[in-house]
Amino acid sequence: EEAFANNLDIRSALARVDAARSQVTLAQSYLMPSVDLGANAGRSRISANTSPALPAGTPQTSNLYLLQLKASYELDIWGKYRSGLLAATNDYVASQYYRESVRITVAAEVASDYFRLRAADAELKLLQDTLELRSETVRLQRDRFEGGIIGEYDLRSAQAERSAVVADVARTQQAISQLEAAIATLTGRTPRAVFTPEVARGAVIDDVTEVPALPAGLPSGLVERRPDVRRAEALMASSDLRIQQAKANYFPSISLTGAFGVESAAMSSLFSGPAAIWSIGAGLLQPVFGLKAIEAQVELATAQHQDTLVQYQQTVQVAFKD
Repeated sequence: EEAFANNLDIRSALARVDAARSQVTLAQSYLMPSVDLGANAGRSRISANTSPALPAGTPQTSNLYLLQLKASYELDIWGKYRSGLLAATNDYVASQYYRESVRITVAAEVASDYFRLRAADAELKLLQDTLELRSETVRLQRDRFEGGIIGEYDLRSAQAERSAVVADVARTQQAISQLEAAIATLTGRTPRAVFTPEVARGAVIDDVTEVPALPAGLPSGLVERRPDVRRAEALMASSDLRIQQAKANYFPSISLTGAFGVESAAMSSLFSGPAAIWSIGAGLLQPVFGLKAIEAQVELATAQHQDTLVQYQQTVQVAFKD
């Protein structure tokens, strides 16, 4: 529970989910009309020297007030934006499966390190008991050596055996420190807590653990439930849609525009009937000299799709191996 709440890898994965969700919202916006409200106010003066033909009495200064609502919409005839939305949706799904993969990995690492820590604790206790026996043997052999019962070789052998146990105790203590630091890191504790970790041992292992029994004949279809496999599938679908999105740039884009507002030289008459203005239009844009860039985008999307295919195959291989 501590790792799920504080692990930095999990928090990073959650941030990826939020980012992917925002990308979906952005892709959805491209399918909707763009509506903007604009307001302008200005005052200008013309030169009498450059405009000598002006009628007498024409003011050289004038005001202009404008309030306008503009709308534009690009028809998604070739499916460019629909493909982008579907690709972003698959990326979002992939980010959710990535988060679940990270959670499973973190849980497995915490459990593995914890059981290794408890095993190291048990090994240290056994080594400490052995060290007491070896120390007692050295004292006994020294007394026998001083009494002339044994030779120096037997005494040195006993001392060497004790020294070997001392070295094993040191290595095990180092392993315990490393495992505690690893658990502190996995649970997202502070650097000080990682440097001087305190990991609670909990109940007696034998009282709370039981080896799970796996049924025989597990179907291979179980690998489809793995979040890493599903993530690879979602990324593969997303990359395929990116190819369609890139190819749509070959075709012309058709845009509809419209505007409605009011314009007047005086603020007092800005909202009067004669001040109304409006416009509508349609436009077509066909790439001509940018086809090479579009071709490069298509090739890039195709190569990325091939990469996701290979990654999917690798993920499935790892799943069967596991």
